Formats: sequence, C-alpha cells, structure tokens
Amino acid sequence: MKRFLLLIGIVLIAPTFAADSDKRSEYRTPQLGWRLIARSDGGRNGSFAKFKGRVTLSGVLAIGFDRSPEGKSTDEQDTEGDAVFFPDEQSRSKLPYAVGNYYPGEVEKIFLYNKPSSLLPGIVGANRSTEILHGNMPRYDIQAEITIFEFTSWVECDHRGYSAKVVNARSPNGNPVANSDGGIIGC
Repeated sequence: MKRFLLLIGIVLIAPTFAADSDKRSEYRTPQLGWRLIARSDGGRNGSFAKFKGRVTLSGVLAIGFDRSPEGKSTDEQDTEGDAVFFPDEQSRSKLPYAVGNYYPGEVEKIFLYNKPSSLLPGIVGANRSTEILHGNMPRYDIQAEITIFEFTSWVECDHRGYSAKVVNARSPNGNPVANSDGGIIGC
C-alpha cells in the first residue's frame, strides 16, 4: 500500500515539475569568463539572470529622447534620455543569451543602465554632448565601442530583454547621426 501511495504521489507531483521547467530560463554563455552571479525564475523578483565579466563590443549606440519626431522644441524637453546599444554580429557572439522554452532570444539590443550624459562626453566631446542633450531631435545614432562589466537578461512585457553597465565608451569617428524615428524604449 505504501508503494502504491508513493507512486500516486509521484504521478501527481511530476507534472508540476515539468510545468515549472517551462518557466525556467536556460543560457548559452561564450567562453569569455562570464560568471552567473544572480538569478530568479519568477516570483517577487521576476525572471532575470545577472552575469559578471568584461568585454568590449562594437555596434551602434542609439541615444533616445522623449521628443517630438518633427524635432520641434517643447516646454518640457527631455534632456536626460536613454541609451540602447545594437551590437554587431561578432559582438553578439561574445554575450550570454537565453535558449530553451522560456522566452528564448539572442541579443539584438542592449538597454544601458548608463545615462547619455555619462556616455556622450567620452564619445563626442563636451560641447557636442551638450548640443545633443539639449537638442530637438528624438534620436541620435553613433558607431561606437563600449566595454561592459555587468550583463543582465530579463523577461518583461512578455518578451526577453538584455541590459548592461558600461565602464568605457568611445567612437571611432565620433559623428552622431540625428534620426527622427525615436522609439528605442518601450514594450
């Protein structure tokens, strides 16, 4: 009888473990010294995985502001903005990414914790940085190299996202291109 009850218990509990495995992220990490330092697979902390490492990436740094697409000035002009990095193919191969059943996805863009005011002076100089921060265009794209030391994968708004902390940023040409498209932040 005990064996029968044990068997019934296993049959009833096994689907619970199978269902939970669909809500657990798996990651592929390149052999570049990335170390998983924290993770959560749901609950109060949400779903995320935080990695430590240090790598330099190349691609396009997009600086976006909540501004009119026509480039017209408003009374409450956004001068803080946000930064998103679009790594090139070679750089994407250096980063951990989610695989498996729970919102898998390679890295297409990286939301940066650093604000444009801390990134721009090293890339375009102090004067041009001020012009961009107080300008009228909603977006500027700059070819750049960034060095990151912390990289996070997360799920929000039913999609996989990635973010990073930048320790150094530079541009081979330092020429930002104004872009009226905007739209770098959002679900």
